Amino acid sequence: MKKFLLSTLAAIAVSTAAYAYDGAAGDLVKQIFKADIETPAFQIKDWNHVDYGAEYFADASVGNYIYIKIVNAKLKKDDKTEFFNSIEIKSSDQRLPGSLYCKLDAETYHYRAYITVDMLDKLQAGGLQIFGNDFYVEEVSIYNDGFVMPAGAIWGGFFWVGKGEWKTLELFEQAFDTYAGQRYLEVKLQEPENELYTLNVRTTWNPDGIWAESGVVGQVERHTTFSTIDLHNQGITAANITEKLNSDRLMIQSYPGTKDGAAYDPGKDNGYNGYNITAVVLVNQASGVEDLVVADEDAPIEYFNIQGQRVNGDLTPGLYIRRQGNSVSKIMIK
Repeated sequence: MKKFLLSTLAAIAVSTAAYAYDGAAGDLVKQIFKADIETPAFQIKDWNHVDYGAEYFADASVGNYIYIKIVNAKLKKDDKTEFFNSIEIKSSDQRLPGSLYCKLDAETYHYRAYITVDMLDKLQAGGLQIFGNDFYVEEVSIYNDGFVMPAGAIWGGFFWVGKGEWKTLELFEQAFDTYAGQRYLEVKLQEPENELYTLNVRTTWNPDGIWAESGVVGQVERHTTFSTIDLHNQGITAANITEKLNSDRLMIQSYPGTKDGAAYDPGKDNGYNGYNITAVVLVNQASGVEDLVVADEDAPIEYFNIQGQRVNGDLTPGLYIRRQGNSVSKIMIK
């Protein structure tokens, strides 16, 4: 029986040892704001905003993340009527590409946005703006936790899909601002149990908003650690992307699935375990599998820059990603 090995950089599994799902973790790259006795937390209310100039992001890199600590997110208007409270990050009054819709609730204390290539361009040109309904901000910082942003990623990070849960990652349409007609959209997953999960891609809840559904043959090609949608086969090209994005966001729904094919029952262990969605990638060549497993020590060594681009020839001083077979690490050339 042949074994198979994922062979593209975009499918690299990233370590989460340094990543905390609550709070900030990793190396501090830049502290932009932190409340203290002399400088209290500030309020964002009624879609007013705070600005931080481009100079704060001069040392930021693709794969770093913006961390915003949130406190006292208000969930009721006048303490009576419930309302939607959310946070958005922008630059020059435009949503940052690679940012997600984030509804605030009683359990939301932290907002993290991993920096893509397009997001970094906007931050270094126009800085950061934080908008929202009604909450206070205690910290704004940039961290590096070792996350490797895949080449071609329009979003990256950790979006948890729990056992027995339908979850929806809502990616703002600005992620497609530089879409150049790439054929495939790939959704990267971290350690699901198998390929029996459900994954749907849509822009609205209406039938005309469906891009692809895993329940329809030929629309979503599922593998254990990634799913692929052929955008061209679904009629999506650079010429009509604005029309196809018929709302302000792309929604990626996922569910781990059940072992018996029935509805999840919390009273019995019939559901598969949860997993993270770690990237949404646009590529011209879909990820594939090799017919032969190559041992790491026998595989060729490849180098990539922090943006995920392959580097050939002699390496100049700087930080690089080293890949040999299925082993990936960061190295510093001095």
